[in-house]
Amino acid sequence: RRDSDDDEGEREDDVASSESELFHNRERTSETILRGTLRRAGARWTLEGSLEGTLNVLDSHTALTENGVPAPLPTADVRVEERRVEASLLAVWRPAPQWTLEAGSRFERSELEQSGDHALTKSLFYPKPRALLSWAPTGNDRWRLLLEREVGQLDFGDFASSASLSAGTVTAGNPDLEPDKTWRLELAWERHFMDGAGAIVLSARHEEIEDLVDHLPVTGPEGTFDAVGNIGPGRREELELGLDLPLERFHITGGLLKLQGTWRRSRATDPATGRSRGISGDEPLEAAAHFSQQVPFWKSRWGLDVRFANQETEYQFDQVQTDRLGARLDLFAELRPADGWFLRVYVKNLTDRAATRRREIYAGLRGSAALEFIETRTLRIGPYVELTVRKTFGD
Repeated sequence: RRDSDDDEGEREDDVASSESELFHNRERTSETILRGTLRRAGARWTLEGSLEGTLNVLDSHTALTENGVPAPLPTADVRVEERRVEASLLAVWRPAPQWTLEAGSRFERSELEQSGDHALTKSLFYPKPRALLSWAPTGNDRWRLLLEREVGQLDFGDFASSASLSAGTVTAGNPDLEPDKTWRLELAWERHFMDGAGAIVLSARHEEIEDLVDHLPVTGPEGTFDAVGNIGPGRREELELGLDLPLERFHITGGLLKLQGTWRRSRATDPATGRSRGISGDEPLEAAAHFSQQVPFWKSRWGLDVRFANQETEYQFDQVQTDRLGARLDLFAELRPADGWFLRVYVKNLTDRAATRRREIYAGLRGSAALEFIETRTLRIGPYVELTVRKTFGD
């Protein structure tokens, strides 16, 4: 069981005009999970069944005040309860040493009950089949073909309204939000080398998404607001590369280089313009490199992490927001001077990477309203040091 209680506020004052805004949000959430599993195995087969029950609760109260006068917000007071049961059955068959077939399905049934500014009760049922075929033609190579259907998890925070005074945006809660459903087809190749110490994994996947969760305009008595909702179908293609390369043969004893990269392309129909665009929040490229070296004589380890530049874009009904982070370099060193002692020094953001936010603001609905202005903000926090000292007592 997990519980949280958040109480936060934001205030903005304009000295020149003597105007002020105050936003306050009180949010309580809880999650309770109970799970049981039964497994039987034979020489060439394995059967596994499980049953899981979950109770999720959100209690949210939001308020926006402008110059001391309460401003109306859609879905300001919300209580959401989700009771979810998921049953699963999985069979694993090994017809030959080189071949493995996993097939099964999960079945999810949930009851959503919402009260407050909106009263709504909804029953949902989703089958989630999955099949995985593995082939190992040699001791170092393995191919995997995966076909599965996934159902996304709802973010209960999207049911309630929120505001960002610094960005000047109000996001409406959506009482009729449903999870997205995704069919995924993936082909992966994995090869081990250097006596199994090194590995390379290359994966290609295609996703067909139903009821995609993204941004859409919501119009009500209070006006038109941006909201998170289901905008229709979408698709996504990804190519992922992972490499673990021991550096012994390059005369770096105890050295290891890890490379990770994901190329991504997604498309959906923009509900504001009717044109095709990427899915909000999808990063076209994610890449990182990690180097570390063990130094047994000094009981130490050191290394560096590089996170390459990346960006993501969100498409709201009246603006397009693009966040870009520059390349970042971190350096660390670990030392175990005696039994039970652990020291770690982490020098982060040596490149002083910039966080840049670009917002294209429109006078109303994008596609029909004119572009009013473009705002660009850049934030730099500089390098900083993190020190960890830990002492373990007992065995």
